[in-house]
Amino acid sequence: MIDLLTLRLFALAAEHKSLSKTSAVANIAIAAISRRIANLEVEMGVRLFKRSQRGVELTPAGETCLIRTRNILGELTRLQGDMGDYRNGMRGRVSIWASTSAIAQFLPADLAAFSKEHPAIGLEIQEAYSAKIVSEVRGGNSDIGVILAGGETFGLLVWPYRCDRLAVVAPQAFRPGVSRVRFADLFDEHLVQMGYDTAMTRLLSAKANEAGEALRLRVAVDSFDAVCRMISAGFGIGILPLMAAASHVENSQLRLIELDEPWSVRQMLICTKSDVEPSGPTELLIDFLRAFGGK
Repeated sequence: MIDLLTLRLFALAAEHKSLSKTSAVANIAIAAISRRIANLEVEMGVRLFKRSQRGVELTPAGETCLIRTRNILGELTRLQGDMGDYRNGMRGRVSIWASTSAIAQFLPADLAAFSKEHPAIGLEIQEAYSAKIVSEVRGGNSDIGVILAGGETFGLLVWPYRCDRLAVVAPQAFRPGVSRVRFADLFDEHLVQMGYDTAMTRLLSAKANEAGEALRLRVAVDSFDAVCRMISAGFGIGILPLMAAASHVENSQLRLIELDEPWSVRQMLICTKSDVEPSGPTELLIDFLRAFGGK
């Protein structure tokens, strides 16, 4: 049987490329380490290391084994941490996958307020695009998702959360004197946005297609900060959530222009898997976030 000590020694040997260094780090005799790794190779039925006078090097099978071993040891560390939290008084844990827009605007403060009311409930928070969040919640890998409305939500229960508003981010010299603009007036402009997988860029692309135009996406980056930096460098304009953009525009050479469209106000949603009864802590968090619905 494969034991955790053997896996740890295997990972150390792969890292240090030397059984003698592994022996020094682990404080275990070289012969014992060599025997454990040899037994692991017998158990796996493949060679994991190429051995030479200079040390050890992973074989292709060893590379794969190392990836899986790190996953196993990582999960063990997380398990130990979770159990430590329960020993210290935690009464439950809720995993939340949330959109970039939610995390950049309202969600941190709302979750902090929840934690203040319920300090014994641990929260695990991960940022992702809405489409990825739907997949993770549907697959049972997240208790709660916070997504943007407009995407496919089959198999989920959804409730309204908060609303945000989109605004145009542009250089200070862009259309001086203009305080609001229609989306159609921007079709000739180069856009700097996050990638096509984001709910916002899909929305903009759909609205351009409805008008018989193609979205002129010049630069695709992976954060609101990067969007603003590229706009500052002269690569075009962008459309971002107003609250998230405001913090980047302040003390910069950028300005915000109101996007004069009914769809510029976007609804965020809380979602859970429809065929799974939520835990008590999850229900508490859902009810807490639902209280902000539509704000």
